[in-house]
Amino acid sequence: MTWTQQCSLCERFRTFTSLEWTMDWMDVSLDELKQELSKEVFRYTLILGSFHPNGYFREKCLYAMAEVEGMLCWILPRVND
Repeated sequence: MTWTQQCSLCERFRTFTSLEWTMDWMDVSLDELKQELSKEVFRYTLILGSFHPNGYFREKCLYAMAEVEGMLCWILPRVND
């Protein structure tokens, strides 16, 4: 994805999601997701999670992304969060 596409995805995800209304995202365990998902699917989960409107979940995803090779380009847009 280009930088513009990443920014657009972030804006769209934050605008159209209602995921925050039905769950307490602070209690979501990424360790459980990591055990259940393949490595590639878990990477995509972290990427989408880094766009999430809930700051607790977004922060968890960023810390997990820091441990995965090749994720720097997805971490940088979140530096100001």
